[in-house]
Amino acid sequence: RCFDLSLDPSDRAYGTLWGANQLVSNYGSVGFARVCTPESWLSNWSAFSTNASMDACAPDIGQPVLMIEYTGDNSVFPAEAERLFGLIGAADKTRLRVHGNHHGRAVDPEKPNGQIVAGDAVAAWLADKGFA
Repeated sequence: RCFDLSLDPSDRAYGTLWGANQLVSNYGSVGFARVCTPESWLSNWSAFSTNASMDACAPDIGQPVLMIEYTGDNSVFPAEAERLFGLIGAADKTRLRVHGNHHGRAVDPEKPNGQIVAGDAVAAWLADKGFA
């Protein structure tokens, strides 16, 4: 999906977090595994050996949830975000789609920085829940 923008369309740019060059993204010395032990890598990222599982845990979430999705994220795609949101068991849950790249920076110079929009949304959501 990183190199075929017709798959799971969104505001994302062509490429991965590490750029638009497919060889560098797939075979370059990028990523987290090169700076950690095999045990820590598997604990965090392996689908087979990690204890982290949204499929297992999300249905048991009962507290209010605000899920913010950046529409130009090239790591979390719209279909995945929709599926994860659907798994959350809380009756009080909100999904907000904000224009921004993986880190929330503007994907369109005509639109505000997604980090600021997301921050304002979190503040408003917390105030609505009585935390401000």
